[in-house]
Amino acid sequence: EYTKLGFVYIGEMLESSGGATKAISYYKRALNETAEMHTAAMAAYRLAKYYVMNDKKEEASKYIMKIVNAKPEYFMEDLSTSMNMMYRFGDDEEYETAAAIAKSITDAMSKDDDEHENLMKERAMWLTHTEDKQKALEALNDYIKQYQYGTYEEMIEVAKDGLFFDTNDGNFTQKLQEYNSLIEDYKNDTIGDRAIYEKGKLLLENAMYAEVLDFKESVLSLDEDIYPDINSILKNAAIGVMKIALKDKKCQEVLDISKNYNITLSNEWDDGVYECSFVGANFELAKTIAQRNLSSKDIELRKKWLFRYIKVDFETGNYENIIDASKELITLIEEDKNSSYKEVYRILFDAYQRLGNMDKLLDAILKIQKVFGQDYKDIERYIELMSLGNKNKDDNLVIKYGEEVMKIQNDSSSYAQSPYVEFTLYQTYLNLEELEKALNIIKSLDTVELSNRDRSRQKYLLGTIYSKLWRELDADKAYDASIKADPTSAWAKLATSAKEI
Repeated sequence: EYTKLGFVYIGEMLESSGGATKAISYYKRALNETAEMHTAAMAAYRLAKYYVMNDKKEEASKYIMKIVNAKPEYFMEDLSTSMNMMYRFGDDEEYETAAAIAKSITDAMSKDDDEHENLMKERAMWLTHTEDKQKALEALNDYIKQYQYGTYEEMIEVAKDGLFFDTNDGNFTQKLQEYNSLIEDYKNDTIGDRAIYEKGKLLLENAMYAEVLDFKESVLSLDEDIYPDINSILKNAAIGVMKIALKDKKCQEVLDISKNYNITLSNEWDDGVYECSFVGANFELAKTIAQRNLSSKDIELRKKWLFRYIKVDFETGNYENIIDASKELITLIEEDKNSSYKEVYRILFDAYQRLGNMDKLLDAILKIQKVFGQDYKDIERYIELMSLGNKNKDDNLVIKYGEEVMKIQNDSSSYAQSPYVEFTLYQTYLNLEELEKALNIIKSLDTVELSNRDRSRQKYLLGTIYSKLWRELDADKAYDASIKADPTSAWAKLATSAKEI
């Protein structure tokens, strides 16, 4: 063994006198032939030092790793040179070799040594630049464990959080899989937290808004001091979901998201939000949307939103507000016979009716007739005026609108207001002693489907008018029909009494 050790010394002498080539051969002979670890470490150390000085880092690294694996404590024999080589490897991006030397030194040192913390830091940081992320993580955690409040704590934490996230390589699917693996593997570690954060951002960037919200609880579990934009991520995802729901007319989803995330979209989405909130009976939101558009300088937009504002007020019973707003809209559209907002005339009538402002109903119905003509949609409004006339003993009003209802029903073959309208008209004509008209009205019910009780009444009234016209045979037939229709009704009893007379 002394011979092998002599080879090392001969090599040193040759190297110092300029015989580097012969020196290398002696170092290699010593390394290859010795069985003594210390001699081997000496030879490998000299070879590594030589190759470092001659910028042959790969060759130098090979010999450094022999020392690391066989006798790592040897680096302490010439600490200054060892550290110089270590930093040369680090500067030349031979990070694994630099980190290996650092570990060999720190393992042989006491924690109280001045260089210990710095070398722990250097080793961890060098390993973060390698592909062995797990080994780097272990080194980072090792520093944190030994130096919980160390000089380089913040640097180490930043490096740790970015360890698996410092690359833009990989497609969406690959990245998502990586983040999912990290979340699973590092549940109780800042790595797992960072993976949750990055996954949320990745999903948002790829317009996977619903998936972000499905992931909400995990995102909200993050420390907001470290990840201050987590609420922004969730809100932007919610806006994305809401916009898609608006396009798909999923109104309930729109309303739920708007409420849960307190979202107000830009004006370009007002149409969809209004429609959904109106359909979903969220009238407060609908009114807010309408109200903020009332001052639009675009006259067409102003008309549209004024009409929508009126509709919301009607639904919420703000009838007083409707009057002025409706008059304003009518002023804007009265010259346009094809306006999309003509329904305001009907809303105004209905508002007057709800307020009990009967004096205005006649003016309102005249405007409705002028705009819409005879329309089945207005039949109940005509009935309202009939009832008003009946209440006020205004026979002309009853007859005018009763006849309107009769005509609309006959034209449409729909008799939803029968027999009320016929019975009321019959009585009015009877009051005016216009018997033929009363007869025609009550006979018109012959072709209308009635309940047994109403049929009994109709036939009794028919018999009554026949009697007044001195048509007793027809009257008797009508009374018989009344009795047959509903023998137990009061009208059947009246018919029986009439027949006896």
